[in-house]
Amino acid sequence: MSLDHNKYHNYNNNNNSVVGFSWDANPHKNNWTISKSIAKDNGPKLAKFILDFKIKCPNTEVRLVAHSLDARVVLSALDSLYNNQKWNSEKFKVTSVNLMGAAVDDEEVSKDLTYILKSPAIVKNMSEWYDVYGIKSAYGKVIENVTSQFYNLFDPKDKALIKFYTLDENDTALGLKEKQERITPPSNYNQTNVQDQILAIRDADGDGNIDLALNESIPVEKGDNHAGYFGFTNMINNTKVFVDDGAMNIVVEEWRNATKGS
Repeated sequence: MSLDHNKYHNYNNNNNSVVGFSWDANPHKNNWTISKSIAKDNGPKLAKFILDFKIKCPNTEVRLVAHSLDARVVLSALDSLYNNQKWNSEKFKVTSVNLMGAAVDDEEVSKDLTYILKSPAIVKNMSEWYDVYGIKSAYGKVIENVTSQFYNLFDPKDKALIKFYTLDENDTALGLKEKQERITPPSNYNQTNVQDQILAIRDADGDGNIDLALNESIPVEKGDNHAGYFGFTNMINNTKVFVDDGAMNIVVEEWRNATKGS
């Protein structure tokens, strides 16, 4: 609905299709470490789909949009493609990646491959550079080589990232703030504050349930709802009705600017 609202499907007179990638995170939603691990393990599966698609349709642009922990899936997929001989020999590229409210650490876009494991002198705590489960990585070189453009859409008021990610990771999520200071990001890295795009609505999908980290007793403000990046709908007479496009207008505008060469 949000893409239709921004007239993306018929942009440049092309029939631009949308494909959803579903992965089995829900059974482990109460175990954050398992959820992260499953997200990373699903990256190679997404990578295989992208590679197979590019082999069949080499001239078709592939753009990835990921929300929250989906960012872990996408980064893992990019890493898998980076290490794939066929992908490299064909000189394929993912045209763009847009992470929205990314539930990954703010230093994971660093180009320094040893940053997470070997730079404790410039970080504040051990959890930021040592990952006992081997889930985190510094993906900067991967991003630079596999993608043409990479966008981080962050929201400094995202209640779920503030409440849960900071508590679970003792670190700052990439989707909450800009990249961490002092790291060297990939040359094609871009970041945009989308707080004002997230409406002050507690129920983004209109299912009648208050979204994650929100409640009825505290007023909701712009940027609070972690579920609002893709947009907002409401149920009227058992029909889902479009309300707002969330941050998707920013995503589509970034795609169009990249197409223009800016």
